[in-house]
Amino acid sequence: MKRGGFRRCEPLRKKRIPVPHVRDHGTSEESAHRLEPRVESLTNKAHRLVRKSGRLGVTCDELEVRHGFRHQTISGRLRCLVLEERIIDSGRRRKSRAGRNVRVYIETAHGKRDLL
Repeated sequence: MKRGGFRRCEPLRKKRIPVPHVRDHGTSEESAHRLEPRVESLTNKAHRLVRKSGRLGVTCDELEVRHGFRHQTISGRLRCLVLEERIIDSGRRRKSRAGRNVRVYIETAHGKRDLL
């Protein structure tokens, strides 16, 4: 199957944020359209949580555990924030629940201006 709906995340100031889905796959496209109204809200919530973590930063796994996000949901929102340069990989790693070394995300100066 071809990936059809994924494009680079557009800045949140624009009206429409593309939601990834598999092209020509009805259920995937339907799910993407159902989630679309919530994407901006979820992305902003993820941004606030990364911001709240300060210099300590936060991992995707920590957001899943602490805030009840599904991995598929929060990892996509974090990726969008990275592409928009609102958060970055700090270069540090922490252990996930599975014992793997995972990225620690922190907010960028650009991201701080977006939340003001």
